[in-house]
Amino acid sequence: MLAAALATMLRLQVADGAAIQVDGAVGQVSVEAGARGEVVVESSAGPGWKIEAAPSAGGARVTVRCAARRCDHLGAALALRVPADAALSVVGARASVAVRGVRGPVDVDVAAGEVSIERAPSRGKLAVVVAAVLRALRALVEA
Repeated sequence: MLAAALATMLRLQVADGAAIQVDGAVGQVSVEAGARGEVVVESSAGPGWKIEAAPSAGGARVTVRCAARRCDHLGAALALRVPADAALSVVGARASVAVRGVRGPVDVDVAAGEVSIERAPSRGKLAVVVAAVLRALRALVEA
């Protein structure tokens, strides 16, 4: 977690196969398979960053946003434990994302950052989009 930041932990009850959304990720996001029926969100953030976690239709939503006039460049550190069969979506700007053990569909869409996914055997779909990589590939094709 980030040094000198306020750390929080939240627990949300969800149904099997829940959809878990992480929006606005800036910083570090770590997601691991956890207990059935529960999402645990541990977070810390620098000055100005706000992290909200709440139930949503069909699951849970975690939102990271700059709530001040200026926020530091480090963003927030999130550690989530989600049901292994959850459908996971992570969308953000600059984020390093690590996912372990989630068998459900995983969709990661970040503008820049590292993405690491270790999956248990599953039938879930996997989609990873890193905008910086797409821009580089497009430049190579157009050259």
